Amino acid sequence: MGLDPALNLLNGNGFTSQIWGHPGSETLFLAYLPLQGLVHFINQSILPFDIYWVRFPWAIYLLIGALIVYKTFKKGGVETAIALLATVLILNEKSLFETTRGVRIESLIFLIISSIWYCKIKEWKVFQAFLSSTLLIAHPNVWPIALVFFLDASFNYNNSKLLKYKIKPNPLWLFPIIILIGYLFFINFDIELWKSQFLFQGENHKASSNFLTKIYDHLITRFWPYYKTQPWVPSIIYIALFLSVKGLIKRRTSTLQMALLLTHFVWFIILGPYHRYNNILFYISVFYLVKSINLKPINLKNPKLVLVSIILLLLTSVDVASRHGIAILQRDVRNPYPAIEWIKQNLSNEATLVAGHNIAYYATAETKTDYLLHNEKPYKFNFDQYSAFVIIADKQLNIKGLNLKSEYESTSVFEKKLKLQINKPTYRNLYYYKTNNKAIFNESLLFLNSTNTKVR
Repeated sequence: MGLDPALNLLNGNGFTSQIWGHPGSETLFLAYLPLQGLVHFINQSILPFDIYWVRFPWAIYLLIGALIVYKTFKKGGVETAIALLATVLILNEKSLFETTRGVRIESLIFLIISSIWYCKIKEWKVFQAFLSSTLLIAHPNVWPIALVFFLDASFNYNNSKLLKYKIKPNPLWLFPIIILIGYLFFINFDIELWKSQFLFQGENHKASSNFLTKIYDHLITRFWPYYKTQPWVPSIIYIALFLSVKGLIKRRTSTLQMALLLTHFVWFIILGPYHRYNNILFYISVFYLVKSINLKPINLKNPKLVLVSIILLLLTSVDVASRHGIAILQRDVRNPYPAIEWIKQNLSNEATLVAGHNIAYYATAETKTDYLLHNEKPYKFNFDQYSAFVIIADKQLNIKGLNLKSEYESTSVFEKKLKLQINKPTYRNLYYYKTNNKAIFNESLLFLNSTNTKVR
């Protein structure tokens, strides 16, 4: 969904998207801030359109961000073993891993925030201010961090301290001003269209209006049951929050502390418990704790300390490592390329609209065939302009008039040998259904929206 506007822009159709149900997205896509789409556009201007090459840059952003985090720890005087453990701990956080795989904005945000922190340590105020300003067009959930680090760069540029409240204009202010003016030009100064999409999207993620529910959502719902396999994630966030509040009461403040507290406050007031965002709270908490707590160096000659470190490393790696392990074992049924080719081979020269399994997007994106997300209403496509309608599903559908034209089946050599089937999403079985009747296609879309049929 984040890729579609970028591909349309690359193909000369403007920054638009018909697969989104937001009003006006077919004219200009404004449901998300544009940084993610613009980075996709740059990537796809250089790299082939291919599911591997779409994902690959985002993995690189994650790894570069991790390297910068490690270098920042070291630059800040953190002992090597602790710096490595903290970096691995961040990389093993499941929402950062999943959002990177899903080519969401989070891995890019991680790279930017890591770079901002490194600039802070190196006292590169201009770069710190610039990178902080880019977060304005990344995602609203990082605006608190952007504000704190930009003000820190600005105050230090003026050789003043935060508590003196000496806010003087300086050249650094040009960065957010230019970005905001550029964004206004990007949206053609159409504030109403922006409100209709961006604020509508925000409604899906806003916090509850009830104060007690907000507290419960922010501290409990946000992490459960998503982190039942990684209990240290909420634990570290709780500890960092407690220590940062304690430090504030004792009038001991730091930039990371203020960024952490303001993020908690804004998320508590505005943002609902959307688990995909949790990685931001987590690595900011890790940054703060490693910098604030005087951790004793790990003596590599002390077998007990080394053993404890190895156990911690292994425990925090189990979740993500097991996912990779299962993926390797299921490589045959997880390979998307035969499935994409199967869909392409079945597509006819008719004007066709495809819905269902998301892998079909990669089969249709470079053809004249259109792809529709069945769970994004209202639909932007005029069904009257199509003579054929296709549903790609991973379960059999029993809808009168919806004809099964082809089946795709792949097998796992590993599972076959062990005579078991790992219950994870794969391309093991796909079904190609076709109809030339618009009413039957509409009925199929209603069925997909009303059942638990998996059409990822």
